[in-house]
Amino acid sequence: MSNALNLGDKSGLRKTNDVSKTKQIFGDRKVLYNGRYHRLTFVPRHTQRISVRDHNIVLPNYAKINLKQVVKDWMNKETGKLVEKRLKHLSRRLRLRASGFSVRNTRKWAYRTRDKRIIFNSQLTGLPAGLVDYVIVRELVRLRESGRPKKLNSALASFVPDFKEKEHLLKRFIIA
Repeated sequence: MSNALNLGDKSGLRKTNDVSKTKQIFGDRKVLYNGRYHRLTFVPRHTQRISVRDHNIVLPNYAKINLKQVVKDWMNKETGKLVEKRLKHLSRRLRLRASGFSVRNTRKWAYRTRDKRIIFNSQLTGLPAGLVDYVIVRELVRLRESGRPKKLNSALASFVPDFKEKEHLLKRFIIA
């Protein structure tokens, strides 16, 4: 039985691959969410709930005051929910474990700590699903191969055969 994973829809990644320029998570009045740009739209309401509908991220009017921070806080929560779900699934499937995780605003997509926790970037939810899974698997493998850098690439290739392509695609997304 092969440990190799199919991380995401190849056609979705090809569309990303066709774009020769980088993609910013935060653009002018748009935000990358699940690998696609969504327009920011505002509605006059008093609740603090943010929703996603028809490629729009719907925010209450008050969010205009500190828009970037409101969207970053929302992405942080969304990333936490996404990582919790995917990390549980991938850990079980690959029989690799982390002692926990947290979500922060970091310069990298993810990194691991000495106590075997993984810190994920709060904007991870902007990436396509296949790249999100790749980042999670990469960090789980790094935990297992910690201190053995020569084995890292072969171990990663056993789980994600096209990891070099995924790494190349990941570099196209700019963390804001």
